[in-house]
Amino acid sequence: MKKKIWFFLWWGLIFCSGLVIWFGNFSTKAQYQEHFDSLEPIDSYETSKTGPDLESDSSYQKFLDEKHPFQDTKYEPSDLVAIPSDFTFNTARKFQLRQEAWTQFADMAWHFRDHFKEKKRLSITSAYRSFKHQQQLLKSYCKSKQQCAEPGSSEHQAGLALDLGVNGGRLDKASLERLQENAHKRGFHQSYQKGKEIDGKMVEPRHWRYLGIELATELYEKKLSFTEWFYLQSTESTASKL
Repeated sequence: MKKKIWFFLWWGLIFCSGLVIWFGNFSTKAQYQEHFDSLEPIDSYETSKTGPDLESDSSYQKFLDEKHPFQDTKYEPSDLVAIPSDFTFNTARKFQLRQEAWTQFADMAWHFRDHFKEKKRLSITSAYRSFKHQQQLLKSYCKSKQQCAEPGSSEHQAGLALDLGVNGGRLDKASLERLQENAHKRGFHQSYQKGKEIDGKMVEPRHWRYLGIELATELYEKKLSFTEWFYLQSTESTASKL
């Protein structure tokens, strides 16, 4: 008799623990959904009355290419944090982004996973890279500046760029389309999408850069890449970027 009582008490405890965990996860999911659907999401669009700050090294909208490097070529962001891996394929928290960018990415990664019913998770192959790291990459991997940015001009060095895949592999068509249609809602933009003649780089479906929601949404609505937008509104000629 005592064994039966202990048996029912034991399974009752397990059942109650499961309920606590389930309600906890449901509450967390509801909080993320509420944040994602908010009409006033986090954004820091610098100097919004006169347009984005395209020059300051610390600006979320800093424009970078070989002709427009960092003012301090060895710039390092002061607010780098480890990217939480709760909703990504990666288990290690070795990748870093700037504070606001990783907050928005975590939200985007959650909704990506939720959209694909937990069968797909975004995976990260690269995030923040220092000036020195970019130098090493250029020597050991990249064949030309159309493939990798010159040290001191990389969006990765800004702490705002990610190279993304799915479940440890490359982005498949459905995953890429999901990002292309929704990433701007969290301030992310596919930097190199129109080829080296327009963007100065080869097309890179994996490369996504945080710009803030306002600018990312403007680019999405106008169907422009960041480089294309920059040179269209700049006094410089488009060809000068190559």
